[in-house]
Amino acid sequence: MPSHEIELEAIEALAKRGARLSTYVAAPIIATGVLASFGLYFVLRELQFGMWGMHVPYVTAIAALAVTIAPAIAIARVMARAVVRGKRPGWIDELVRRHGIARATLEEAFTDWQH
Repeated sequence: MPSHEIELEAIEALAKRGARLSTYVAAPIIATGVLASFGLYFVLRELQFGMWGMHVPYVTAIAALAVTIAPAIAIARVMARAVVRGKRPGWIDELVRRHGIARATLEEAFTDWQH
């Protein structure tokens, strides 16, 4: 029977792996959303100039960011969770073999990635 400290170390390792992989997946998606907002800013700016002969920069920026960043964050969350969920069984197998911890202990600690 492994000690409580070993269980905590294994759970911490699992959480760190999940967080790190989640960041690696989400960051490029969110960065793409930010880059898309720059392009959309100029499109919206030209539309406003064409319609009203002027534009309000902060309104244009907020509109461009809202349209691109919100979907990028939502997509990033879904994709990151899916990738981490796919890796989870292998990580748990490895930690069970390495530390002799009950599989159920690690699965229970990692349930937040299932939703």
